[in-house]
Amino acid sequence: MTSVAMLLNPVLRLGRPFFLLLLAENIFIAGANIAGFSIGAWVYQQSGSLFDFSLVMTIGAFSTLMVLPFAGALADRVDRRKAILLSDAGVFCLMAVLLIVMVKSGVALWLLYVFTVTIALAQALRTPAYRTTMSALLESEQMPLACGLMGVVTGGIGIFVPMIAGMVMYRYGLNGIFIFNLITMLCSLSLAAVGLYGVRPSILKSPNVAVHSSGLLRDFLRALAYFKEHRLMAMLLIYVLIQSGLEALVSTLVTPLILTHYSVRELGIIMGWGGLGAALGAMSLFVPWLSSRLALLLLSCNTLLSLCIAIVSLVNSVFYYAACVFAALFVGSLSTSCGMALWMRKVPLNCQGSVFALMGSLSMLSMPVAILLVGKIVDRWLAPAFASGTRWTESVSNWLGGAGDGGAIRLVLLCCGALGVTLSLMGLAYRKMRRLDEQIPDGR
Repeated sequence: MTSVAMLLNPVLRLGRPFFLLLLAENIFIAGANIAGFSIGAWVYQQSGSLFDFSLVMTIGAFSTLMVLPFAGALADRVDRRKAILLSDAGVFCLMAVLLIVMVKSGVALWLLYVFTVTIALAQALRTPAYRTTMSALLESEQMPLACGLMGVVTGGIGIFVPMIAGMVMYRYGLNGIFIFNLITMLCSLSLAAVGLYGVRPSILKSPNVAVHSSGLLRDFLRALAYFKEHRLMAMLLIYVLIQSGLEALVSTLVTPLILTHYSVRELGIIMGWGGLGAALGAMSLFVPWLSSRLALLLLSCNTLLSLCIAIVSLVNSVFYYAACVFAALFVGSLSTSCGMALWMRKVPLNCQGSVFALMGSLSMLSMPVAILLVGKIVDRWLAPAFASGTRWTESVSNWLGGAGDGGAIRLVLLCCGALGVTLSLMGLAYRKMRRLDEQIPDGR
């Protein structure tokens, strides 16, 4: 009992507002992910085109890119209670209108694009405000524990998202998915309103940030100045961007690879195991001594993650897919939690919104370009080459254990895994990078 109390007391000290905002953010994300999972699976099954599937997955990212810098500026200079509640209420009303149109006119690809863009814009507007507010509620030493808890909740949601999506999609179709999404939005809005009630105004607006007409440019320059002053954080940003692009590409390719041989139900089971791995991986940050070596842990976990990606290209059964996805998301969740804890701990609170927005904008620029480019390459060159049965593709297919589109996707996954391992080992070899926790002072 004593050990349980020692574990629970630090968690409970994070505070009621933090927990309510954490639930609100992740319930919204759960609904969005269920919709995204279902839309992607529906488009791939209807068209059979990896490029069309990639387009649906990335069109939201391009639209997010246009508003994320503005969202970061808003998070730094306006009352974040208004930013969160107004964005949630606005997107709820818009999604209700889209659902009415879909019920009357039927499912159409353009409606799915509009839905995807709307969800992406909502997340772009709300995420910097949520993250900055949650960071302001915590002390510096609470960051690793809080990020570990965030990873556990995200992983727990990941267990149920594919399963719920598969069941709702099978029984009620896309209309049922969108109704479910509206319910999650309403729950998220209610929890956020309760969580933000009574929070001190000083927490809801960053200190020493005045409102100017040229504020957006000033916020952008302030974020750049931070990275110019702290070169190691700039190097970490570049590494994280490349690694995130590879992970986004892999997560996009795994779905059509599994659907090449298995059904949406089996895909949901595999991804459910991945969600369990993500939840368990984030719990590792509950161990106090790990919080002092976040950069080393991040690089080590990404090395193991890249190895799992390479192994996925060599297997072809539900059991081995589930095992690889479980292991990959275990270390991937721990890596993500370490990265988030580093950013929340090291970046000063008065420019966190701008820095998070800049990071998000760069991620949104790199990830969809990589996904669309690879999707086009697979559809245009690799898939036809593997389907025609040329000598080199037959050799690769036999070695990788796949053929046709599966063989082309496996080859891309193997290359992504090899590149990820190389980048992570380079980071581990650089002493200052692996000891970044000691090199950069805390931001508060």
